[in-house]
Amino acid sequence: MKLTTADGKVAEGLEQAPFEPIAVIGLGALMPDAKDVDAFWENIKQGKVSIKDVKPERWPGRIEDFWKTGGPGVLMKVLPIQK
Repeated sequence: MKLTTADGKVAEGLEQAPFEPIAVIGLGALMPDAKDVDAFWENIKQGKVSIKDVKPERWPGRIEDFWKTGGPGVLMKVLPIQK
């Protein structure tokens, strides 16, 4: 199968095998303050804010070791979590 650009020109050197059908068996997600996707969407439509602080016990150490706040004109820096 030849790939083409938006204006119909063949993209030379790019070969694409025929697409094969796939089946999506399931999908899962955890949404804040919602038991399912419909409840989550309803929260969004109602303007519900579900942003909360992360409990200190969820961090693998002191939070100060992972986040530093800068002063005026200084960007905040996120430090990597290493296990």
